Amino acid sequence: MRLMATARSAVAASVCVVTACSAPGMVSNPRPDQTLLTHREIMSVQGARDLYEVVQRLRPRWIEVDKRAVRQDINGTNLGVLVYQNRSYLGHIDVLHQLKPDMVYRMHWLDAPTASATLPFAMSAGHVAGAIVIEPEPGPTGS
Repeated sequence: MRLMATARSAVAASVCVVTACSAPGMVSNPRPDQTLLTHREIMSVQGARDLYEVVQRLRPRWIEVDKRAVRQDINGTNLGVLVYQNRSYLGHIDVLHQLKPDMVYRMHWLDAPTASATLPFAMSAGHVAGAIVIEPEPGPTGS
């Protein structure tokens, strides 16, 4: 009888330990921010010839948004994903093929409403699927 009680206590303790280890807030490896690519992440992509390849490997959703947007447009007014360097318009997402990874400090993803409301050209350009904003160097605070 005493052995049975000890076994039940051991099982109960094991369940508590397993449950505690899997509890929310006990995340040991958080997912990276899907709207940001840091310099460290960009430079970690081995063999990438250009920024398009970096985005394709690390944030493929940014490219998929562009592909879906272009396919959905029947009037030719959908511009897909636009690329900016800070607030200067560079072009469509394909311009990333012309940019080298070591030229960039950080990249941000803006969804369609945010891009349309905040970026020059995107405000008046028609339907925009989103925007990638490239920061070539750290801001004044180094952040």
